[in-house]
Amino acid sequence: MIPEKPRISENDLVPQPNKSSPEIFCSICLDTENLVQIRRLFCGHAFHSKCINDWLRSKHSCPVCRLPAHDLSALYLSRFREFSYNLTQFLRRKTTNNAH
Repeated sequence: MIPEKPRISENDLVPQPNKSSPEIFCSICLDTENLVQIRRLFCGHAFHSKCINDWLRSKHSCPVCRLPAHDLSALYLSRFREFSYNLTQFLRRKTTNNAH
């Protein structure tokens, strides 16, 4: 049975140093080898770094849930953060100007 959402909790790239480390099931190569680097997409699904890098060369979505790959999602997230920052700055200036 394939786990629904294999996830890692820390960085996008996490070395798995020994057999006592939690195994990550890679749904691309169908292996649980844990002595390789793991990469997590923006949607949260985790894969062996080499497997997902090869996958993303020809496809631009998560192989499990088909959401846009992290690069596209990161672009939207970056724009959202920029918008939020600009809105916050605008509201602060407006509040400061109204106080005078």
